[in-house]
Amino acid sequence: MQIDSSTRILVLPDNVPSFKIVNIPSPVDLSKTVTVLFSENQLFELIDVSGNNPYHDKNIELPKTSGSVKSWIFETQDPISSEESGYVIQSPNVTSTSKFNLTYLLISILSQSSAFGKRFITLEDFVDTLGSTVTDNTWVQQLYPLYEAILPNICDAMIENDETFYRYSEERSINFIHEKVLKLTDFISNSISAKKDYQLVQSIRNNLYESLGDAETIPENILKQAIQRNCIDLICGSYCSKGITQALFKSKNYDFSELDAYLVSLVQKKKDLEMVEQNMNSVVETTKSASKKKAPPKKATASRKPVKKVAIGKGALDGFFKKA
Repeated sequence: MQIDSSTRILVLPDNVPSFKIVNIPSPVDLSKTVTVLFSENQLFELIDVSGNNPYHDKNIELPKTSGSVKSWIFETQDPISSEESGYVIQSPNVTSTSKFNLTYLLISILSQSSAFGKRFITLEDFVDTLGSTVTDNTWVQQLYPLYEAILPNICDAMIENDETFYRYSEERSINFIHEKVLKLTDFISNSISAKKDYQLVQSIRNNLYESLGDAETIPENILKQAIQRNCIDLICGSYCSKGITQALFKSKNYDFSELDAYLVSLVQKKKDLEMVEQNMNSVVETTKSASKKKAPPKKATASRKPVKKVAIGKGALDGFFKKA
């Protein structure tokens, strides 16, 4: 049994024969790089799944590596000799793949350059301009097959002489992101109605309870605003630059005033409950202390010396009472 401490497990999607590894800028921060897999006109981002979980009980004892207490065991059999073999992978971490939408990256790049919004340009000119805009442009040509399907979602298009010209549109880009927010909001809302136990749903509810696990019904309008805010944070925090996020809020005028007021009130209620609990504990301690001080003293009992018995006829007065 071979022990391997450096090999990693990569979970790939089904029915995808081959991949090409491509490094692209992060849509959140263009100065950083993320690795994606490219196959059959589809991108997949790589997500590391480790044993680090902020929701775990802090009292659980973990190894010094802070990883999960587990390993991977693989068994194989030679198809010809039928000889069995296997190995152990010590690291419990797994790298998973999830579909990645290149539209978010293009929005981040195009929104920061005026070259794409001045005039209509052909697809070829668009690719050339994109390549000259980014620092590391190796991926620009590699992902060429994806652009034609993406650009109509974030650009104004014009057809002339059977050729399509594109000009970046911030309005279309904002609407694209807003539609994603609405879809995710509907999905979360429907999952709550169906009583599906997603971690995000639990987190939203727990933040709105006066006390953890409280069965009190959360106002419907408050829950709706909380879901929408969390969906915006999830999408923008994962795939949008700071400038695009600000433009989204400015364009759509999201109103979370009722939610903000509810959360402020909730914080005050929790402080009041903590104060009441502290006062009750103080009263209990004071009562215990006073009870100890007022305890009645024990009565002293006088001890009596035992009296010696004198035999009959031997007493001091017995001779006096004798007959003469």
